[in-house]
Amino acid sequence: MSKRSKPSAKQPSAATARRSPVLNYSLRPAKNIERKMMGEAFARLAPLCPLASYRYIGFGSEFFNDFALYHETLGIRDMVSIEHHLDRVPRCEFNRPYKCIKVVPGTASEYFQSRMKWEPRSIIWLDYLDKLERSVLEDLRLVVSRASSGSLVVWTVNAHPWGDTATGEDPKKIAASDLPRFREQKLRDSLRPTVVPDEWLKSSLAKWGLATLYYQLIREEIDRVLADRNASAMPTDQVKFYQCFHFRYKDGQRMLTVGGVILNDADAGVLGPDPFAGLFFIRKSGDPIEIRPPVLTGREARHLSRLFPHDRRRTRTLKWLSSEEIENFREVYRYYPVFAESEL
Repeated sequence: MSKRSKPSAKQPSAATARRSPVLNYSLRPAKNIERKMMGEAFARLAPLCPLASYRYIGFGSEFFNDFALYHETLGIRDMVSIEHHLDRVPRCEFNRPYKCIKVVPGTASEYFQSRMKWEPRSIIWLDYLDKLERSVLEDLRLVVSRASSGSLVVWTVNAHPWGDTATGEDPKKIAASDLPRFREQKLRDSLRPTVVPDEWLKSSLAKWGLATLYYQLIREEIDRVLADRNASAMPTDQVKFYQCFHFRYKDGQRMLTVGGVILNDADAGVLGPDPFAGLFFIRKSGDPIEIRPPVLTGREARHLSRLFPHDRRRTRTLKWLSSEEIENFREVYRYYPVFAESEL
């Protein structure tokens, strides 16, 4: 699942290929919380048309966590899971939780260019493990240039800084003084021929610095593609991008999610000026929300949940938890996952 873009010239056979690792996304707490938050926002599209009329497109892998959630909670029945790793397609087919999910072999760009029908309104979540490399930007351009009004589009990319053990690199081989230049070169190489403005590189690419720069690149690319799209469109067909998601989280590596709704004036009028009112995690600008769930036992999570949403005083009774941990839990308690072992 880690590569969703350009395939190699020759695909290895299932018998000889080195199989890519399978990751269980259901066991990542911040990702789990993000998925539920986004589903709550998706439900606000209902004034445009019944949610069951939407199509959902994503990367289901073998676990289909988001597909199962959005089918069960939103009633979406037209679902497409793009699977780049051809050797894993049979396993993905076997693990489909519902018949309405169609597994499509190939890359996102191949699907969007040759097989995608753009007319139905869609919810498209391109949940990459990759960094924001050239091929990911190409997928973004395809979606923004053609998605129908009323579609909600989301991109998740790896924003972990280069030169870290979590990226598979040995930081001991890179002098601390060379890290800024090393990271800048890696960034430029991964995006070429896209040019990163020099002024954007005045800030550090360490910690969440790369996520900040990636956000700027994504928003600039969306605006540029929409300007080109609208230049040749009738006024009634011109569309705007209304951002609603700007998440950061770290279940291991640092990840960035950006998303929003593409709307023409008519659909924007139907949804109203603030369709996501009351959802605290909505972000319309460069100011992100960072999902930082504390590590709690099941009993601790149940105890704190019983005190919410109002009683701030009584939450201090768990003296071994810091005020920051409790406040972080307060933000996400409605979405907080508690994992348990089960035999199915």
